[in-house]
Order: sequence, then C-alpha cells, then structure tokens
Amino acid sequence: MSAPLSWGCGREAEPLEAKKGLVSRADLQPDRSNNGAHPLTPREWEVVELLAGGYDTRAIAERLHLSIHTVRNYVRNAREKLHAPSRLALVLAAQRLCLLQPSAIA
Repeated sequence: MSAPLSWGCGREAEPLEAKKGLVSRADLQPDRSNNGAHPLTPREWEVVELLAGGYDTRAIAERLHLSIHTVRNYVRNAREKLHAPSRLALVLAAQRLCLLQPSAIA
C-alpha cells in the first residue's frame, strides 16, 4: 500500500480518485514554477470553487453572469496552469493547494 498524499492543510489523505486510478499522483502535483504561489487569476479560482461545489458550466455561467464559453475558457486555462487533465483533477489540485474554502467542497 502506498503512503498517503500530504495535502498540506494539516491533514493527510489518499484520495479515492487516486486509489481507483482515475487520476495519478503526478496529476495532483502543483506547478512549482512560480515558487509555490498559485498561478490562477481570482476569477479562475472563483470558477474552480464553484466546480468544487458541484456546479456545472451552465450554473457557473448564470451565477457569475458570464457566457458558457467564458466559463469553459476559465476552466481550460485553470486546467492548463495546474496541469490537470480533467475537471476532477483540477478540483483535487486546488483542494490539495488549500485554496478552496471548506464550504466550497461538496
């Protein structure tokens, strides 16, 4: 059995998604190219928090008064910046970086 991932938020966990092979440990690693600071804009983080809260693209667009295309662009940009191959990996990376509010996680 592998050692649990350190989430850096005062807790350790082996994400169920990693255990099931849905994402790899490498997918959960942050981009350290900017000395550990997160590379996302405030709006990108807002979209990621809503994703973590279970909102779909349409609901995020309505809540933030954006077009669906703009929300998709924010998600795509955030995934690229955090090297996340999926929306799930994006939310997990944001959670691991301790940048999600506890109330945002469904």
